[in-house]
Amino acid sequence: MSWWRRLRDRDGLEDRLDAELRDHVERQVADHVRTGMPETEARRRARLDFGGLDQVKELCRDARRLRWLADAWRDVRFAARLLARNRSFTLVTVSVLALGIGVTTQFFVMFYAITLRSLPIDDPERVVHISTRDARARRGGVSYADFEDIRDATTSFSALAAYRAGPVAIGDDDLAPARFERVFISASGLGLLGETPILGRDFRDADDRPGAQRVVILAAHAWRDRYGGDPGVVGRVIRIDGEPAAVIGVMPDGFRFPRLADLWQPVSQIAGLEHQPRDARGFEVIGRLAHDATVARAAAEIDALTAVLARDHPETHDDVRHVAVTVPERFVGSDASDPTWFAFLSAGALVLLIACANAANLLLMQAARRGHEIGVRMSLGASRWRVIRQLLIESTLLASLGVLVGSGLAMLGLRALDNAIPDGMLGYWITFDFDIPVFAAMSGIGCATVFLFGLIPALAVSRAGGGSLRHDARTGAGRTTSRWTSVFLTAEFGLTLILLAGVSGSVLSFIDAQRTFAALDPSGVLTAQVNLTTSRYETPAARAAFFEDVRDRLGSRGGTTAAIVNALPGGGRGGTTERQVIIDQRPAAPAEVLPTVLTLATGPGYFDTLGVPLLRGRPFSERDGAPESSAAIVNARFVEIHFADEEPLGRRIRLVTEAPEAGDPQAVWLTIVGVAPTLRQRLGRGSPDPLVYLPYRADPPRTATLVVRSPGDPTAAASRVRETVRQLDPDLPLFRVATLEQALHRASWNGRTAQATLWTIALIALILSTAGLYAVTSHAVQQRLREIAIRMTLGAQPAQVSWLVLWRAIRHLAMGTVAGVAGIAAWSTWIAGWDTGGRNEWVFQFLLLAPGAVVVALVGLTTTLASVRRAAQLDPMTVLRQE
Repeated sequence: MSWWRRLRDRDGLEDRLDAELRDHVERQVADHVRTGMPETEARRRARLDFGGLDQVKELCRDARRLRWLADAWRDVRFAARLLARNRSFTLVTVSVLALGIGVTTQFFVMFYAITLRSLPIDDPERVVHISTRDARARRGGVSYADFEDIRDATTSFSALAAYRAGPVAIGDDDLAPARFERVFISASGLGLLGETPILGRDFRDADDRPGAQRVVILAAHAWRDRYGGDPGVVGRVIRIDGEPAAVIGVMPDGFRFPRLADLWQPVSQIAGLEHQPRDARGFEVIGRLAHDATVARAAAEIDALTAVLARDHPETHDDVRHVAVTVPERFVGSDASDPTWFAFLSAGALVLLIACANAANLLLMQAARRGHEIGVRMSLGASRWRVIRQLLIESTLLASLGVLVGSGLAMLGLRALDNAIPDGMLGYWITFDFDIPVFAAMSGIGCATVFLFGLIPALAVSRAGGGSLRHDARTGAGRTTSRWTSVFLTAEFGLTLILLAGVSGSVLSFIDAQRTFAALDPSGVLTAQVNLTTSRYETPAARAAFFEDVRDRLGSRGGTTAAIVNALPGGGRGGTTERQVIIDQRPAAPAEVLPTVLTLATGPGYFDTLGVPLLRGRPFSERDGAPESSAAIVNARFVEIHFADEEPLGRRIRLVTEAPEAGDPQAVWLTIVGVAPTLRQRLGRGSPDPLVYLPYRADPPRTATLVVRSPGDPTAAASRVRETVRQLDPDLPLFRVATLEQALHRASWNGRTAQATLWTIALIALILSTAGLYAVTSHAVQQRLREIAIRMTLGAQPAQVSWLVLWRAIRHLAMGTVAGVAGIAAWSTWIAGWDTGGRNEWVFQFLLLAPGAVVVALVGLTTTLASVRRAAQLDPMTVLRQE
């Protein structure tokens, strides 16, 4: 009989065993009666010959090899009764563990979703992504001509597709224009990803040919939000950038490849596609591997083609190579470059360690109270392993309850976070779901928790309780508990100090980043973004004329000024361009060592509209940007790096993508005419970027932000701005219409949310640590009541007794501070990564450590006052009589 059948039929086996043993006894009784023995004596003799029934049953049970399971089940029931009886201890311990496990689980789910969750496509490891790398290892796109060469020259793919994403204006006769994210993709693209429309049909090869009827497939959310989920949308003709296109399908819910697509169109509908040069690398390529192909084989074919292209087209492919990786390698983790995610995960792990140390202290103190019980059990024959197993089972039950409650807290936190994340911030595949990998991680966290907070107390108490009853087991357990509680408290406060130092550094960097906006005057300023994507604005002159018309019409009202800019401060690198800079009258340098800057297109009135006074020089004028004018404005960070001891006004610079050759007519010299305050474009860690402002007339952008300052409430100007744009182009949508204060608030959402989260975690850690100190101090006073009573009887003053208790707390805090400083010193490279904000390095490190150390000391000492007061107000005679 298998062990499972024996376990499942345990009750039946027990009944049969009992019946069999009774039968053996009755047979012996019958044998003795046949020899003439009286029945009473025969029964007594049979039982003596057979032995104790319970002992025989135990031997039979051991033969089944299920004794350990029965014992474990008895231990579980005993532990459950014990925890139910000690409700206060159970509630406090489970709450402590739930906080640590909940925080850790929440951040693991976030980390897994951001860095590990793969795209929801068919067999993603068999889908390859192809892009390019230049000489500086910067990733770029693929030209359409190169895509055609890849399609013709490779045999590793069963299907290949090129795609390109960008904003687009959607117009309908009965609906207001809207901005959507369009993806041009080859006809085979959606199919090779394993997705088919839920309404209508997929693209056909005939749709992806020059001159074919313009068609479009909608994303499910766009179909519901704009067209109310009407099944009759298939066949409807809508205007996309002013061009009519027939809706032929709707994709499944949740599918928005490559990131946040709203609709897809065949790639052949791009105007002038067949005439694009080879250095116009605006596409990315995906391909599904053939049945017998591998990624390595596909990469080898791509490498061979790269060599051919470099030979045949050296002017465009000399320093460019094509790279093939799987789609998960390309996309998964692309949203995790922000170090905030690592900070969250590290902080969650620290909180879990603090919670485990706190729970271990609670278990040690509880076990110390049970020292006599454990000593009795071991004196009566219980092995040390049996005691350890019993204590570990209690820890496992506590950890299981902690996992259940912590999971509920994590779910609530994730739901709140998911609702708070602004739309468009994360890729469509990133969801904070509790799936199999998450549950596996939670099981691992639970097991680790049992090991971290349960094993050491079990070993320590079982060792202390092993003495004979002549030596009070509570005394041995108390001494062991005191040693281990000191270790755990030191660890708690050390980890808390490390966490507070990290929070302090993050807060300092965030404050420094926000301080750059102090030069702004956001009151009365409205912002709105516009995309000039239609063929009507194909030429720079048309785009410049549109912006000029908008500025003139809005500025015609008294007190209203308007300006154009690529991207608002705090908006990140979107809208900016990274270029290398060459400074006149400086030694020539090779391209690989040329400094880089960000460039931003703007125009007249920009700084005045933002309320930002220039530090020196002049703003852009109406003639800047014309062919005969070559002006530039730099920010203070640029001057700090390149003209620290020189006058920047009047100096000339070149902005290039690669080092130009001497006499290159494309490298235009720009004259610095003004210096602006440093307004950060990126709000993350690190120093602000050196920035060069350029007149937008030289190269008007397709995507720009209108900045309008008007008297009174800026939201009242929104309708006027919309009407102005509608008069110029009825199909042109405005989006992200908001006051400048709202725009800056949205731009700093990541930083503000990170600060709030980290502060919450630090507060939880501080509460756990100080609660642990309170519990240990209170327990120590309780354990030393007799000693304190004797000291007071012999003449000790309340102040001396108070100092005795207070000194123990101070010692724990001091050791924790030393441990925390040592831990932070071990992370010296991590500290070096913080932006010091111009402060001396020693001053910066002091600002990291001092606030956390002071807060820990003050809060920790405050929590001990109750124990100090109890010890000082003790009545020694009452205690001694009770003893």
